[in-house]
Amino acid sequence: MADEYDEDMVSRLLEEALTQMRIKGRGYTREILSLINDLADLAQINPRGRGIATPLQHSLSMHSGGEVIGAPGSEGSPSGEEKTKKVISARACVVCGRDDRAGEQRKSGFKCTECIGLPSQNKFHTQVEEHEHMIKTTNEFGEKVINDYAFLKPLGKGSYGKVKLAVHNKNQQQYAVKILNKSNLLRVHTDMNTTAMDKVHQEIRIMKELNHPNVIKIYTVVDDPDEYKLYLVMEYLEGGQVYQVDSTGVGKDPIEFERLKKYIVGIANGLEYLHKKGIVHRDIKPENILLDHHDNVKLADFGVSATCEHGTDLMTNTEGSPAFLPPEEFLSIPVQGRAQDVWAFGITVYCMAFAKLPFRARSRQELEDLVVNHDPEFPEDANPLLVDLIKRMLKKDQNERIPISGILDHPAVADVRTVKGFTVETITSSIAVVDEVSDVANVPSNIQEVLVKRKSAQKSSKGSDTLEQFLRDEGPDFQLVRGGVYSVTLYSIKSDPRRKMQRKFIEEFEKAKRGDNSLTTSRSTMMAAAADEEEES
Repeated sequence: MADEYDEDMVSRLLEEALTQMRIKGRGYTREILSLINDLADLAQINPRGRGIATPLQHSLSMHSGGEVIGAPGSEGSPSGEEKTKKVISARACVVCGRDDRAGEQRKSGFKCTECIGLPSQNKFHTQVEEHEHMIKTTNEFGEKVINDYAFLKPLGKGSYGKVKLAVHNKNQQQYAVKILNKSNLLRVHTDMNTTAMDKVHQEIRIMKELNHPNVIKIYTVVDDPDEYKLYLVMEYLEGGQVYQVDSTGVGKDPIEFERLKKYIVGIANGLEYLHKKGIVHRDIKPENILLDHHDNVKLADFGVSATCEHGTDLMTNTEGSPAFLPPEEFLSIPVQGRAQDVWAFGITVYCMAFAKLPFRARSRQELEDLVVNHDPEFPEDANPLLVDLIKRMLKKDQNERIPISGILDHPAVADVRTVKGFTVETITSSIAVVDEVSDVANVPSNIQEVLVKRKSAQKSSKGSDTLEQFLRDEGPDFQLVRGGVYSVTLYSIKSDPRRKMQRKFIEEFEKAKRGDNSLTTSRSTMMAAAADEEEES
């Protein structure tokens, strides 16, 4: 067979073998071993006798040390059409493929500063980097460096480790690095057969599968078998946690309603994504909801999260923080994971809206009594839409609790819009158009913006005529939505079906409050009517 030997062919086969080995990382499949045997046949070499796999593995470990290719990762191993895509690190830009520029996480993945605003490229497949070899050095500033990540300062501390701010030497991007002590994790048993280390491995497996604007992103795992520390490199969210309460369950100032609505929809979008993937968070609370520098919420800390086995989300073990546990956890009955997330979400919303936890107690027994037997109290001046939503989220019976889809459809958040995967804060403004400057004095005091029609000898433009007509017909109240760095959209509050649904709900609520009647129109009926109106418009 030596006369058929083709060096270029062998090189191509070798490169294909390396590519598949990088994708798999370990546990090489039959196809990869077959490729190695083909190489051996072409070169008339006995792979077992000459150790062909060893230099391949060495080449793989050297190449995956951090530059271009990541190991098995966030969106699973490529399959089908994705096999033809170029594999890039989750740190690399999904537009240009480069990993040497800083940027930010967007809906479709990480984008460098040069490519923000441009569409992502379908030719790339991103994967979380996995490093099994740790390189420890110190830079010129005396900062500790692990595999090109220079550590700057501590961000927080937990039971099994700490979180530090780090910067990558190549792209100068900042990351949050979770540093865990493997020895401590192995000593702690969460049950008879599970250690805290098993929980961390589960957390890593879950996070590698996640890619959503409202979920924190993991980029790199550094786990050297010869080292006692494990490093998880994640998205740095400089806004910190969404809200803080002290040890007594009291916060400072409540979050104003318009901003709170944006947070509610962002959290719900993240949870809906998790639940559709068969993942339940199990520890939703303000501490585990972080903000990026654009004020977008992101779900974090999947340390006690679980996957739904065999299509069911029933959980038999207790997980989560006591103040955020639902009644079923205290009653020791099987817990529906999705419903548990909704309850904890409801406690979180109450906390952000009213600057305190709804159930505060000095002991677990007292807390159990409050959660199981009492309803939360609401201020008399609380927004009725918000109160209705929270009550539905905090139903004692988990079978009656509103699902995430119902939260997103609720009138309380109907006017919140999502742009490029991120929710935007509702901004309303009253705008009037007048013909003369002298007419400004006659504009009602509730009007915030006044546009004076410019008179020109030239024929008025179609654009200005269209805008003027829209403002006159649909005014004076509008919703402004910033669509990005280069667009703003105006929505008429008067004609917007979402606002009509809200108004109908409030009318029904006021009727019931006056005792004229009960809430005769269901929320689903109002939503359907609003949807019909939106379709007609």
